[in-house]
Amino acid sequence: MNRQAVTAIIALLIASLIWGVAFIPTRYNGDLGIGVFFEILFRYTVPLIIFGVMAFKKIKNTSRIVIRNSIITSVCLFLALSCSIYGVRAVTYGSIGILLISLSVILVPIVSMLIYKKRVPLILFLSATVSLTAIIILTREQGALLISTVEPSDITSLISSTVNGATNKISPQIGILICVIASFGYTAYLLLTNRMMKNDTPPDVLLFFQSLTFVVLSIPLVLIVERESLMAIDVSVWTDLRTWLSLGYIGLFAGTIAYYLYFFGHKYSAPTTVAVILSSQKIFATIADIVIVKITLNTSQIVAYLMIIVATFTVAIYTSMKKQ
Repeated sequence: MNRQAVTAIIALLIASLIWGVAFIPTRYNGDLGIGVFFEILFRYTVPLIIFGVMAFKKIKNTSRIVIRNSIITSVCLFLALSCSIYGVRAVTYGSIGILLISLSVILVPIVSMLIYKKRVPLILFLSATVSLTAIIILTREQGALLISTVEPSDITSLISSTVNGATNKISPQIGILICVIASFGYTAYLLLTNRMMKNDTPPDVLLFFQSLTFVVLSIPLVLIVERESLMAIDVSVWTDLRTWLSLGYIGLFAGTIAYYLYFFGHKYSAPTTVAVILSSQKIFATIADIVIVKITLNTSQIVAYLMIIVATFTVAIYTSMKKQ
């Protein structure tokens, strides 16, 4: 393996670490009453400014095809990220949300084979079954069994919480459901990104147009959906250093540095290698939950965690060996 490939793997690992830990400030922001779309707006305003200045000359020479594809890909990511933030804020343990969202690593090869009408190997079906079983176990630990026990009041609560910007009032059952939906959104994003990375578009240019799309989509949603809830936040929250440290981590690290490292690593790595490395987010998230949040896991939760980790790495490694 050459030096460039090693550098790309290290970049992807650092990005996974940053994103794996990001659920902590995300849930902290939710507890403060900061809305999902405001967090997204802040998260992508930072890289928009930074790379708008650093890559100004490159951006002017970007083709319309690259701009169009960047916008389409970014819309998929916007929907997935919105769902993942709602979901992670709602579940009891943020790392459970990260685990469910990481199922996109399993969905990518399955969806790819369905799109290109190829036979899906037995190992992929078995891995998907194991992951689904783990989801059911984790959902039961949250007090419900996925869709079958979601009450109408939970749906009403979701709609009301979304309109009022109170994402910390969404039930854990709905939170888990939203995390699963987010995994499908990330699947679409990964597949579209894989196609885009075949071109020699610089990572900073891709990140600029992605951030621009997020900011444009977020501003009206903040004004329409979250304006009242933001106005209701006590002034002491905005003067608290912890609030800005939390938002700063989301904007500078999760929104800027991690994405730049991701695009850089993706450019010099095979898509399946990227999938293997990014699946390590669940490990970093679980470690952060235990070390920082001080959670304790029971036996069934540990088993479910291990099932998803094993299933994800099995699919990722199998796909990597088939393509490489």
